[in-house]
Amino acid sequence: MEVNFTFFALIAFSIAVSSLMFYVPGSVLLSFALPKLKAGAAVPFGVGIAVWALVSYFLSYLGLRQFTWLYLGVFFLIYIKIRPQLPDFKSFFKTHKLLILLIALGCFFQLLAIFPSGIKSNEGIWFYHINAYDGMYHLGLVKSLIRSFPPIEPGLSGELVVNYHYFSNLVMADASRMFAIPASLLVFQAFPILTSIFYGLLAYKVGESFTSSKKGGLIFTFLAYFGSDIGYLTQLILLGDLSITNLQAIDTASLLLTNPPRALSFIVFLTGFYLFLEFVKNRKLSQYLLSSLVLVATLGFKVYTGILGAAIASFGVVWGALKKRKLGYLISLLMLGLVGLFIYLPTNSKAGGIFWAPFAWPKHYFESTTLSSLNWHLKEDFFQSEGNYLRVFQIKFAYLFVFLITVMGARIIGLFAAISKRLSPLQKTVYLISILFLFLATFTLQTSGLFNTFNFLSVAALALSLLTALFVTGLKGRLATTLVILIVVLSLPRPVAEAYGHIQQLSSRQKDSYLISQAEIQAMDYINRNTSGKTIIIASPDNRLDYYSPYVEIFTERQTFFSNQDIVESHAHNLIERKKAYSKIFSSKTKEELFTNLKLKGINLLYIKLPALKAVDFNYSANEILFENGEVLVIKII
Repeated sequence: MEVNFTFFALIAFSIAVSSLMFYVPGSVLLSFALPKLKAGAAVPFGVGIAVWALVSYFLSYLGLRQFTWLYLGVFFLIYIKIRPQLPDFKSFFKTHKLLILLIALGCFFQLLAIFPSGIKSNEGIWFYHINAYDGMYHLGLVKSLIRSFPPIEPGLSGELVVNYHYFSNLVMADASRMFAIPASLLVFQAFPILTSIFYGLLAYKVGESFTSSKKGGLIFTFLAYFGSDIGYLTQLILLGDLSITNLQAIDTASLLLTNPPRALSFIVFLTGFYLFLEFVKNRKLSQYLLSSLVLVATLGFKVYTGILGAAIASFGVVWGALKKRKLGYLISLLMLGLVGLFIYLPTNSKAGGIFWAPFAWPKHYFESTTLSSLNWHLKEDFFQSEGNYLRVFQIKFAYLFVFLITVMGARIIGLFAAISKRLSPLQKTVYLISILFLFLATFTLQTSGLFNTFNFLSVAALALSLLTALFVTGLKGRLATTLVILIVVLSLPRPVAEAYGHIQQLSSRQKDSYLISQAEIQAMDYINRNTSGKTIIIASPDNRLDYYSPYVEIFTERQTFFSNQDIVESHAHNLIERKKAYSKIFSSKTKEELFTNLKLKGINLLYIKLPALKAVDFNYSANEILFENGEVLVIKII
């Protein structure tokens, strides 16, 4: 998409479509389950997106995908009939000026990391930083879901997605499929705008309800947007060098939108948790059902957030079934558990889970960043060989201590919530879960994806942000003010530095900036218009962007044989035969051998960026060339 009137009109249309798809059903459901709740705009949106994802997922598995139109029509008619009360925007803008300023700044910082990617210019289409890899993968998954369900893994023709949840991609695919909105605009512009705005609104509502304080709502909102590491202080103290972005940022709230599954899982979780807080106040089974259904739905967006959601829903059973001796809560949880299993198992039945690996992430952090110059890992190995286990333990503890404080930053203050004042049972549950997630992140690795257990840190950061708000609201006077200032001062350097880096990228387009040129767009558009939908493409191995992302598949809308290789491998596909075939193809000595190897694997087109790699640099006849320009050569396998 080019930045013109159509671009902005499509963004406005996308917001209108999202209101119809998510806000309308969410408002109807809330009017029945919590008729007196003043939910505003964000809570109905969160409920609607969770329920839409569930309904679309189940209908798609039943082969009834077009029935999403019926779902939409029924809720629209009910909405027209009951006419739920609209949010009081006028009053909100009068009474929440500081919150509005915080949300505006938070949206600017978050959108800067994703919004410019995928926009067409005279040169072609630019993608920046992680959007060229992860962002492109999610765009490919959205397009795959538009074409078929269950989705084919982008970059791995004929293989279904495994060990990965795709509810966030599914809701965007439905919006694109049903209303003809360009998928790229939904992934990089429209959904990020909505997500960032509602993220701040939901954070405030949850923070205010959880801490019983408007100040708590504002603190949690600030950390939701700007919570970050303090690697710059760690580097200054341990290495005597001040650099804000040198150390790897494992979790930075300003980069949330670059991971759509996590971003939407936080939206859905905060919605479900807010409803759960209301349930605890009103103690009605219908409220428990709706809040827990939303919380369980987070499993389909991001399983790590889903574990947190499931734990909160289970707390309701302990409270309702044991304390209040109401069997309905236990029956409800069992039913919701079945829903959760149906979400989790189809793609993750062979994921393998996690395994014991104590101090793995902290040690990896010290070995793979500038902190490696401290040589702590070498000292550990030396003391281990000498049998000095006390010093080994001291080094491991130092790993853990420095790692957690560095990565969590000001959010680590949430650990003091346990001593601040008497906690409610629900607050204790959130506290214990945050400790559990920190433990899982630092003492285990994942069978599929190994260090993907960093996701536990991201969820722990969300919980600790909430607990930090709780702790600060329990303080008074200068101490509270001083701590708020400290939180702001410690947190801001990373997001400000990241924002400066994004702006530099946009102006210089050098490091971590990737261009898909007009010539390539022309070639891929030609493939799209002149080949069968069943065509399989392979790109030559010197095409580094195709190696790290499925961009050829995205723009041609044809499956690629083996692209996006890092992400595909992290999903624990069985790639032994695929790798052998790929290697054999590009080890061919002659054109005839190359064509034979390609035919054996059912590959129809060879996509070559010029100048051609030696392995594919042959004399092709005119009838073998599908398309050619100064940058791209596309060969038909005949």
